[in-house]
Amino acid sequence: MKKIVITGGIGYIGTELCKIYSGESWNNQITVIDNRFISERVNQLRNWNMNFVHADIRDSDAVKKYLKYSKFKKFYGVKYKKCMI
Repeated sequence: MKKIVITGGIGYIGTELCKIYSGESWNNQITVIDNRFISERVNQLRNWNMNFVHADIRDSDAVKKYLKYSKFKKFYGVKYKKCMI
């Protein structure tokens, strides 16, 4: 069993990445970390058998607390910047 972490999984790119891994979620432990909470998307993650953690990855204490005893094989970080036009 692989342990996979996806950060930013509630956003568009993160959701698409979660869709890709949704077929593997029954054989692997997939955790999604995001500071946003959109109930529809969180429910979809749970339907795909993925764990959701409501935390900000910029808060190193929160991330360390969660990942302290875990050894993940893959870590996907989705980063975005807000642009003003």
